[in-house]
Amino acid sequence: MTTKKTRVWAIAALVTAVTSFSACLKSDNVTPQRDRAAVAIINGILTSGDLDFYDNSTKVNNNALSIGFTYIGYPIYGGIRTFSFKKAGQTADYVAVTSLYDSLTYNTVVAYGDSTAPQMRSIKDDFTGAKETAVNIRFFHLSPSAGPVDLYIDDVKVDSNRTYVGTSGFRTAFTPLDKSVYTNNIKVK
Repeated sequence: MTTKKTRVWAIAALVTAVTSFSACLKSDNVTPQRDRAAVAIINGILTSGDLDFYDNSTKVNNNALSIGFTYIGYPIYGGIRTFSFKKAGQTADYVAVTSLYDSLTYNTVVAYGDSTAPQMRSIKDDFTGAKETAVNIRFFHLSPSAGPVDLYIDDVKVDSNRTYVGTSGFRTAFTPLDKSVYTNNIKVK
């Protein structure tokens, strides 16, 4: 009789242990999280009207955006995506770009030009020349009505003779600057 009771208790303990372990497996999320890509969004379109920003037909902003809008590190799932700006309250795209994005690259989406001929481009960021011990910059000349310009930080010229990206294209690489600390004194001449 003692042997039978011991067997019953052993089977009950085994069933309890198996049930407990299987319950733990059910509550754990063993599926890996989907990788995300980060995109910087820049609106440099010379327009006096406000714009709305859309990601695959979904409006992202709550308040209308004006010129100079930037969003750094916008997280997205990879794949083919269409980013667009629409005039505030309108349904038609004002300017749009469709590209393939993945979690292995960083991208910048730039809208530029004047209100009559806006353009939008997605560029892959190039960090090959960037240094961890330096301030790394990239300068886009987005004004179609201004001639070549020089960029100064703290009254030191750090980039010269930059022309409008609509005619010269985008420089995707970051440039490291020798000085390690800068103030917010930035000038374009």
